[in-house]
Amino acid sequence: MMTGLRTTVLLLGLLAPLSHGELSQSNHLSVLAGSVFSIDDYGAVATENSVEAATANAAALTAALEVAHSAGRGSVLVPSGSVYYTLPFSGSSHVGVSLIVDGVVKACNSNDCQDAWPCTKESHFDYLFEWDNGTDLTLAGHGTIDGQGYKWWWQFLLNKIPGDRKRPGLVYMTSGTGLNVANITLRNSPIMHMHFDNITDDEDPPFMQLAPSELAGIQKWAEEETAAGAIPMLPFNTDGIDPGVGAKDVFIKNLTAENFDDVIAVKPCNGDCAGMSMLCTENIVVENSKIFLGVGLSIGSVNPKDPTNCIKDIVFQGASFK
Repeated sequence: MMTGLRTTVLLLGLLAPLSHGELSQSNHLSVLAGSVFSIDDYGAVATENSVEAATANAAALTAALEVAHSAGRGSVLVPSGSVYYTLPFSGSSHVGVSLIVDGVVKACNSNDCQDAWPCTKESHFDYLFEWDNGTDLTLAGHGTIDGQGYKWWWQFLLNKIPGDRKRPGLVYMTSGTGLNVANITLRNSPIMHMHFDNITDDEDPPFMQLAPSELAGIQKWAEEETAAGAIPMLPFNTDGIDPGVGAKDVFIKNLTAENFDDVIAVKPCNGDCAGMSMLCTENIVVENSKIFLGVGLSIGSVNPKDPTNCIKDIVFQGASFK
């Protein structure tokens, strides 16, 4: 089973019209004008689906992100034409860093990789990619980040997730100011594909921008698994985009999705929100969406926890369902 979501424009930031010229500045070609650091130069191993290669690739991605930050507005490149299997990787407190995925990044799905998958929180496997406390960040490229969720979906159905933990998501972004996501495909996440929360800024325009995008994050019956003789499997809880507590001033436009769960799920906090600077999910517009099979565009979706049970000013318009 596959997962896929496409958007031509996804903007998180001030809800005001942007000109074509402003949008064109957000493509990954302009991002690559700065210093570029290929993960191949930091020990990345292409093609090999093993815990050793996945460990090396996670280290290469993390190291290259740090170097790009130190260099000042640098870009990390996952080269086209190659597939890199990886364990979770992350970045924190980066400024002006871009991760450009032109190749394919896949979650390692061997038994050894699952045994080695980190759990920073005891109840939850880490996301494949986590980026927090950053400023002016970009996730872009014409490649794919693939969570290889098929095995996880079966384990969830059979109640065999190791340690009875929550499955890993694909991309988690939190506590950032100025974020752009452009022309990237996210697919096959074990659980939700993109989740962001606690994003705040005192500046104008506000905190976060996801601009001209080919974002994929919703599931589709898989050609790969079925071609290999595997049984098609429902990918439980694999939401597309989840704006969580503290998401504010969000504009998502021209979204195309095919899935069996929420395409977009706007959520309040439903857990421990201690330390989060913004406790309301608000001022979100989703416009011109084309949705196939998915359960739709959702507001609420989880049980809120006082005193953070705040969602307001959410608009869905121009959506079509097939």
